[in-house]
Amino acid sequence: MKYFKIFSNCIVVKGHKRSTICDLQRSKVELIPNDLVFIIEELNKKSTIPKIKKEYGFQNKTIIEDYLSFLEDSEFGFYCDEDEFDRFPVLNKSFEVPSLITNAVIEASITNLNKLDNLIPKLDKLGCKEVVIVFYETLLIDDFFKIFNYFKNTRIKSFEITCKYNLSYDDEFILKLNSKVSQLTQLTFFSAKENMIYSWNDKISFDRIYSINELKSFKSCGIIDSKYFNSNLPKVTEAINYNSCLYKKISISINGENKKLSLYGSKFW
Repeated sequence: MKYFKIFSNCIVVKGHKRSTICDLQRSKVELIPNDLVFIIEELNKKSTIPKIKKEYGFQNKTIIEDYLSFLEDSEFGFYCDEDEFDRFPVLNKSFEVPSLITNAVIEASITNLNKLDNLIPKLDKLGCKEVVIVFYETLLIDDFFKIFNYFKNTRIKSFEITCKYNLSYDDEFILKLNSKVSQLTQLTFFSAKENMIYSWNDKISFDRIYSINELKSFKSCGIIDSKYFNSNLPKVTEAINYNSCLYKKISISINGENKKLSLYGSKFW
């Protein structure tokens, strides 16, 4: 078998120093050297393996064989004959969603908490599916329950809450929140005693993140870390076609000013 076929659901993203290969079917991301990207590009051009080995020289033969073994073992591709190579369709990389807004980040406070009762339905009408609410202060359990109620009877798929940590946020407190939860997917507590991450399980249906860092303003946009990588098909095709940080996203400041569109005037509240 002289050819190696990369699965169409495996997307290569070239970086400055290193690159990634994203398996969209398994939602898996692997870091790879940039040299391997050039090999994959040649493979995708239907270059034969002997031709690639010849182009890169005999001294690199073992490296190329190691690269091919890695791709096969990781199930990123497979060996095949010429007549098999073109039998597999190319992945459709188009991206379209009917929503005017898909994601919203809201700066909020205890003093304007009740205004969320008016804002959340507006986001729901725009087709928003994911909401993040950021507080720079501690919330009481009743505050959490109020927020939960605002999302009832909406089509919003999920929401997250970030707030300042309080010693009262013990296991019993979390269990009380869990008893009332619906679309909540993540709680993030800053100024905590230690850095900890707890994933959802059969007892608690949302993730919990504890961070020792302080949060005084919303400046997280632009931070790059592997924990933010998401390799499912919609996220990747969105990034291919648009700026995924901005496309159909909206942020609303603590004063109610939106940073994306003037949908309801200059302010949401």
